[in-house]
Amino acid sequence: LAEKIGESTQASPPNESGNSRNGRQDDDTEKILVENCLWNLACTPNLACIPRKRKLFTKYCQKNQRRIFHTGVNEKSSLVPIHSFLSVVNQVYSRIEERQRPLLNLPEPTSHEESALGQLIMLGFDNKRNGVTGTRPANEDYYPNDSKQKKDGKPADSIFVVHRLDCETSGVMVFARSQEAASVLSRAWRERDQVKKTYLARIHRWPPWQEKRQSQGSIDLPLAPCQNERIKWQVQQDGSGKPSKTLWKIQKSGDTARSNSIVLILTPVTGRTHQLRIHCAAVGSGIEGDSLYGDNVVEWKPKNTKIVSTRLCLHAQKLSFLHPETGESVEFISSPPW
Repeated sequence: LAEKIGESTQASPPNESGNSRNGRQDDDTEKILVENCLWNLACTPNLACIPRKRKLFTKYCQKNQRRIFHTGVNEKSSLVPIHSFLSVVNQVYSRIEERQRPLLNLPEPTSHEESALGQLIMLGFDNKRNGVTGTRPANEDYYPNDSKQKKDGKPADSIFVVHRLDCETSGVMVFARSQEAASVLSRAWRERDQVKKTYLARIHRWPPWQEKRQSQGSIDLPLAPCQNERIKWQVQQDGSGKPSKTLWKIQKSGDTARSNSIVLILTPVTGRTHQLRIHCAAVGSGIEGDSLYGDNVVEWKPKNTKIVSTRLCLHAQKLSFLHPETGESVEFISSPPW
C-alpha cells in the first residue's frame, strides 16, 4: 500500500499529458488513503471515541493522522499531503454516514405542508442569511413571495427563528421579520417574565381529578438528562435536577360516554426539555400519543381499549408577549387539530 502511495505521488514531467497523469494519480492516491483510513478506524479499540459530527471528526483525523493512515511500512507513509487531507477525510466521513444511516431507522422527513419551517420555505423564506434554511421543492408555484424581490435579487422580507417547539408538538410559533425584533424577542424568551404560554394536552388518566376531584394544581418536579438514553430527560429528585414547574387545570373532564379523554390546560413556569410530557407522565398516564414517556409510567389503559391517536396530543394553544416595536401586549390563539 505504501509503495502504491509513493508511486502515485512521484513527480511527472511538466506537460499536458503529465498534468493529466498527475490528476489520475492523485485520484488513485485518495482512493488508497480512504480505504486505508477506513480500515484503521475499524480497528480502533474504542469506537465510541470517534466523533459523529463532521467538524469534530475532521479534527480527530488530523490529530490521529499517523495512526489512522498508518500503513505499517514507515512514518512518512502515514502523512497525508495537505491538499488531499480534507478531501480524503470528507470521503471517509461520507462513506461511514452512508453505511450507518439505514441502521438508525430514522423517520421520513416531514413534508413542507406539515411543518412551520416548511411553510416558511414554501413562501420563499429559504435564504440562509435570513435565518431560515431548507430545500425548495421543485414546484415553483409554492413561492408566491418570489415576485416580491428587490432589484439585487435578494428577498424582500427576512425571517428569524425566535423559539422552538418539540418536533411533534403542534400550535403557535413566532418568527421575527427583522434582526432588531429577533433580538428583543429572544431576550424576552430568555427572561420569561414577558412571555405567557398555554398548552393543551389530551390524556387518558389523571388521578388528581379522577380520584380526588382536584380541578387544578401544580407539578413541581426537578428534571435532568437521562443517563441511559440521550434524547430523554427524567425526574431527578436527588438535588442534581433542574427546578421545573408546571401549572395545570382541567378543561375537559372526559366523564362522558362519548369520550373518556381528559384535556388539560398546561402553563409551563419553567421551560425544560420535554417538561410538559415528563410531568404529565409522572402524575398520570402521560400525553396521548407520546411514545417517549406516555405509555409506560402508569397502567392506565383499560382492557379491550385501543389508543385512539398515534400523534402527540400536545398543542401550543395560546402565546402572548410584548410587541418588540410598540411594547403593546399581543396574543395569538390556535385551535388543536385533534
